[in-house]
Amino acid sequence: MGIFDFLKSDRRFVSEAKYDEDLAKQENNNRMVLDQLYKMNVSEDRDLSLEFFFYTNDEKKAVNLAGKLENAGYKITYVQRAESDKRLWVVNGWSLKMKMNLPTVTGWSKLMCNMGYETDCDFDGWGTTPEQ
Repeated sequence: MGIFDFLKSDRRFVSEAKYDEDLAKQENNNRMVLDQLYKMNVSEDRDLSLEFFFYTNDEKKAVNLAGKLENAGYKITYVQRAESDKRLWVVNGWSLKMKMNLPTVTGWSKLMCNMGYETDCDFDGWGTTPEQ
């Protein structure tokens, strides 16, 4: 143990409590977004790609997550410092196409929460556009 080891922070960006909270909110959040899509005449059996966002406090964590997402076939749009807070990094990209129904989207969003937690990045949610 070095003399300055006390300065290093072993604290995670995404705490277990935050992860549990995010998981619990997924179905409700997904229901609200899907309801808006349904009002735009998007049916439950429509396949759309979803734009996703993750935040973290370290560039290496962001790059690691982006690599894992790319390996899963997702398109990464950017990995960069967050505009709103230069201490944070944001990972933005697009998923593979999936059905726009609650079970499918909720399963995917839980997978994103899990992947984020594994890489210490916070899954901030998703959006999409019917014009794909």
